[in-house]
Amino acid sequence: MFVGAGVQVFTVTAITITYSVADIYFDKGALVGVATGVFPWLGMFNGYTASRLYKFFNGSKWGKLDFCCMFFLPGFISACLMIIDLCEWIETGRSDTIPVREALVLALYWFVVHVPLCFVGSYVGFSTRKINTPVKTNRMQREVEVNADRAPFWCEIPAFGLIAAFLPTCVLMLQLWQIMEVVNGAANMYALHGMLYVVFICFIIVVIEVSVIYTYITLSTEEPNWWWRVWWAGSLIGFYGFLIMLFYLLVDLRVEYVTTLISYCTACVLSSSMIGLMAASITMLIAFLFNLMIYRRVKLE
Repeated sequence: MFVGAGVQVFTVTAITITYSVADIYFDKGALVGVATGVFPWLGMFNGYTASRLYKFFNGSKWGKLDFCCMFFLPGFISACLMIIDLCEWIETGRSDTIPVREALVLALYWFVVHVPLCFVGSYVGFSTRKINTPVKTNRMQREVEVNADRAPFWCEIPAFGLIAAFLPTCVLMLQLWQIMEVVNGAANMYALHGMLYVVFICFIIVVIEVSVIYTYITLSTEEPNWWWRVWWAGSLIGFYGFLIMLFYLLVDLRVEYVTTLISYCTACVLSSSMIGLMAASITMLIAFLFNLMIYRRVKLE
């Protein structure tokens, strides 16, 4: 479910950034419209990716998976936007973020398009043949010996996950800081969006490299549950993003109303969650492909 949602967020982000670079006239509202419009149509990627991985790991509750893929991501985004809109209404007495009529039309649009496409993607994923492992596994389960000295403390989830997530976060923030220092004014707006596209590609490359290195270290320590460690390493990038947003709130912003604080924190949770979902899904899929590749090499040798 979470991997499929992250793949959907990644595709929406890639399409939106590509549109911002290719569009002749840049408009912030146009970007929001593109992201909102293409989001439900990419639900097929969500259902297909989640069902393929779920089938590989011998999952049996297919209906529950379909329901979560259909309603988890739209429900979470809608709940955050409703909180922001409610705070705006309480503070000013009018709702300027998302009017009620547009919100209802958007909810109906997402429901009519997103739900069937998620179901179609999930059905195609479950109907496709299961991903075969490159080596034969023993059907009889054996107990994995737990050795406290098997891996150092920095290879455990809390420590190494924070270390692995720190590098992509630093790369992203340093590049954005350099861009904001160089690009100033509306005349350089086109250069800004071109650079953001390059930053996005560099960020994805660094996430992939960290995923491969972390997976190799995890397998070297004879850890069987590699997928959870890789998942947390990617999702903690969103945690670092949330801390950076909170730091900006404490240092630069001057908040006078409680509703403004709630709106800002909700927006921080929404954006950092989307970043964490996207990065964690990329790390999970790359680690999965890396495992298949190295075990295919073992089989050939």
